Amino acid sequence: MGCAKRRAAPAKLRPHCVEVPVMPDKAATAEEVKTRAGQFPLVHKLTKLFDIQRYYTAMRKALIAANRQAGAYKGWVTRWKSRFKAEELEKQKLEIEKKQLVHDNQVLANEIREISEKFQDMETTRAKLEAFEAAVDHLTAMKIAADEQQRSDGCWSVQSMENLNQAVDTFLEAVNEILQENLSDDSQSEVA
Repeated sequence: MGCAKRRAAPAKLRPHCVEVPVMPDKAATAEEVKTRAGQFPLVHKLTKLFDIQRYYTAMRKALIAANRQAGAYKGWVTRWKSRFKAEELEKQKLEIEKKQLVHDNQVLANEIREISEKFQDMETTRAKLEAFEAAVDHLTAMKIAADEQQRSDGCWSVQSMENLNQAVDTFLEAVNEILQENLSDDSQSEVA
């Protein structure tokens, strides 16, 4: 590293630069004197130290910039990892909820099947109860008709007695069907 000739600064302040007098035949030109490390060892060591310091500063700035960039990258990666973990947890929750819904659907289907079977059994019971109500209504109507005839004629006619007898038989058959169903239900519950 050489210095150009400077007349403004004294030689004491700049020991590594040497002033060369101007040659008489070359009035406007000045030559720079080449210096070696052996001539000015301290100056060369200081310039090396300054270069090392400047290099260290540049490397420190580059390291800070690289760390800043790596930190930004790390933050980006961490953010996406946390989002991925959150999505995985949400996915697992949805899978559990899906399994629970399938299980609940199966339970409800079984309950519906059991209720429909009970309603089918109740349909026959309802039909038997309607037959019983019809038999009671028929028996009541026949009894009222027979009583009316007895009041008007003083006795029952043969037709009224046959109608009343038939109504009683129908009533007893309806009662017998209901009782047989109750007996069969009781025997099934005792077996179970």
